[in-house]
Amino acid sequence: MGILRILRGIRRRWRRFQRELQRKFQQGRLRRWLDWVDVYRNEAARRPVDVPIVGRLALIRDFVPWYRSQGRLSLEESRPWVTLEAARILARRVRGSSRVFEYGAGGSTAFFGRRAAQVVSVEHDRGWFTLVEQAVASLPAVEVVLAEPRSARGLVEEAFASTSPEFKGQTFIDYVTVVDRYPAHSFDVLLVDGRARPSCFFRAEPKVRVGGLVILDDSERPAYQRVVEAATTAGWREDGRYGPKLFSSQFARTSVWTKTCDLSSS
Repeated sequence: MGILRILRGIRRRWRRFQRELQRKFQQGRLRRWLDWVDVYRNEAARRPVDVPIVGRLALIRDFVPWYRSQGRLSLEESRPWVTLEAARILARRVRGSSRVFEYGAGGSTAFFGRRAAQVVSVEHDRGWFTLVEQAVASLPAVEVVLAEPRSARGLVEEAFASTSPEFKGQTFIDYVTVVDRYPAHSFDVLLVDGRARPSCFFRAEPKVRVGGLVILDDSERPAYQRVVEAATTAGWREDGRYGPKLFSSQFARTSVWTKTCDLSSS
């Protein structure tokens, strides 16, 4: 009887310990969740002036997928690193016959590679290029092109620069001009999400057919406003507002334009 009493006491203490452990675990999860709610609210409140934000219902709907994406990598998830609003547009508009050109390889490369007929992705970083190439090795539609920056020689090459301080004095001319290999209106979709984005946009825009999609990530940044102004002046129809971005704690704007004309003819 004494042994049974001891065993019952041990069992009761173990059960109390399990309940307390579960309670603390749940409190910790709730605390973390509430912390992310605060981050989400603060990001929604800090939108740049004159930049439209997604509606209240969209903010409510998008919190959970945004929260679940934190700490994950777009390449591992095979999803583009853009706003949730833009990701839904791409999921609707990219089809089996689509031809895609993108600057900046990653999760979007795998995403497009599973949906489109052709994907050309340009990457500037050799290490990341290797990782992406391995990740999409089983996707025959994908071609990943490495085009590294180099020291600029003269004013022409200096014009193809990145705004990032780490690339000061370097040119991305080889990166930007990869698209020159293709004739006008070769592609249905252009995603600009890498380096030297204004140069990439203006160089590659003629390669997109009228009626195709042109996407610029982080379009709220001041350095990209001449791109936004050019598309607006041309009368391109824009979707994409400031809102939660997959795999990022910060909100952003991913502009998705339907190209209604060539910029050269506007």
